[in-house]
Amino acid sequence: MQTVISIEFDGQLRRIQAATPEDAVADLRGEYAEADPDRNVDLNTLTLECVTDIDTYPTWDEFEAQFRPVANHLDTNASYDGMMFETYGDELIFVNARPPENVWTLIDTGDTSWIVPGFHLVNRMGYIVTLNPWQGGQDNFLA
Repeated sequence: MQTVISIEFDGQLRRIQAATPEDAVADLRGEYAEADPDRNVDLNTLTLECVTDIDTYPTWDEFEAQFRPVANHLDTNASYDGMMFETYGDELIFVNARPPENVWTLIDTGDTSWIVPGFHLVNRMGYIVTLNPWQGGQDNFLA
């Protein structure tokens, strides 16, 4: 399991993978300082009071053990340990031919990458096909 900490700061809600809220705040301060040191943002106001939520999610390793993703036989250089299928061409044709309950979508939300059950189009990076099907109410996994 991995901890994801939600922080509301500078008009944005960010979700950061970190062990503690203190680590998440420090990471976000570092990102702001590195991205634009001249930006008119008071990093002193970025405190633990900005933390809005702390959740834990299963990880890729737990996903892999539970659902058993199949290797991408069309691309020996595929991402995610050779398990990701692209969103176009022969790889998409292969994914579309699988039962829907054996298809997962890799999604990038900007702060975090997720493996979510089903076939999705928005923010998708690619697809994972598994031997074991997902069921209704299935958790999202951190990618």
